[in-house]
Amino acid sequence: MVSRRTKNRSPSDDVRALLAQAQEDERLRISRTLHDELGQNLALLKLKLSGVEYGESHELLSIVDDTIERLRRVAFEIRPLLLDELGLVHAIKRKLSELHRATGLKIFVEQAPEDLVLGEPYDLSLYRIVQESLNNVVRHARATEVVVSLRRKIRSVHLEVRDNGAGYKPATGAARGMGLATMKERAELLGGHFQIEAIRGGGTIIQVEIPLPEATAE
Repeated sequence: MVSRRTKNRSPSDDVRALLAQAQEDERLRISRTLHDELGQNLALLKLKLSGVEYGESHELLSIVDDTIERLRRVAFEIRPLLLDELGLVHAIKRKLSELHRATGLKIFVEQAPEDLVLGEPYDLSLYRIVQESLNNVVRHARATEVVVSLRRKIRSVHLEVRDNGAGYKPATGAARGMGLATMKERAELLGGHFQIEAIRGGGTIIQVEIPLPEATAE
């Protein structure tokens, strides 16, 4: 059942929401700086190097290519510009694709309509919850498969991240503590509900349900 904490918000809730928004605004600024300014400089450097003799430039070009790729990944982690440009589902699929290439983890997407439009702050909060969930899977779960499901209901949006790893044990949950607390807080600041539990037979399931305002839910 979805919590309706938005009807009884405390001043501390509002302060945390404002701080979270300020942090995301700063991440956006830094990400755009990395992408636009440093990225352009590296691209120009690569162009200049391409005019140097092959034997001298080959290793340098390789270093520049690697630096550009690392910079792109860092900028995307700080603030996924794709989220602003193409929306929540495309940004999530991009994250999943990159994680698969980096780790070999098998990742499946279920019920994630590409035309899903929620807007801020829902898109960003759900993306961050998916991001942190996947970080936990890689760091702690020893899983080989992950399934991400994102469904829009009449008056809410439901997110589920399920893995086949070692399973969540509340007694040792402190190892994941900060990430879980952050995900829970993100959901609750939007009046939603966060739940994590072990799956019988192995694995962990994270479920988030966030109510949508009437204008968004229609």
